[in-house]
Amino acid sequence: MRRLVAALVIATVAISLTGCGGSGTTTSAAVVPAGTQSAPPPGGLAAAPASTTNLFSPSEAGTGVPFPTSGTSIPKEITVRARNHQPMLVLFYDPTQPSTKDVRTEIDSSLKAYRGLIDLLAFDVTGALPDAATGKAPKSAEAEQVALLTQSLNVGFTPYMIFVDKNGVITGRFRGYIDRKLLEREILKATQ
Repeated sequence: MRRLVAALVIATVAISLTGCGGSGTTTSAAVVPAGTQSAPPPGGLAAAPASTTNLFSPSEAGTGVPFPTSGTSIPKEITVRARNHQPMLVLFYDPTQPSTKDVRTEIDSSLKAYRGLIDLLAFDVTGALPDAATGKAPKSAEAEQVALLTQSLNVGFTPYMIFVDKNGVITGRFRGYIDRKLLEREILKATQ
């Protein structure tokens, strides 16, 4: 009787591990349409969970559209690079989030080979958040500009990366951790 029970348990585990007759294909990262992502918690941007099982960040919809390069919400750094037709990697981050250090390490190591081809523009969103105690808007003009930019681009999580090609078109939008292979592929797509 024990052998029969043990055989059933092993068979059940084996079937559940193999997917019970699945097609044998793996699913890619889910595409999250812009505007359908959940709202950030009160008090600021939510950190995208760092996953060790899914090494690819979910890609966001909104690629192939022009990156905003004019208006009061656009920092001068972006306007200058867009005018010079320079590809950009725009990073929105919160230094208090644990995944920020991992993402920054991947970006720095990937950009070593592509210096001069693509510029990294990093924006700290912590100064752009309203004061949690009073609810007042950001104090500095620069922080307010970053807040307006995050709102206009629907940035709801940190870290958040937007790749922009030389024509000012968004070629990729990613939230959370992005591994080196995907990062380098997106850099190549933005620089070609």
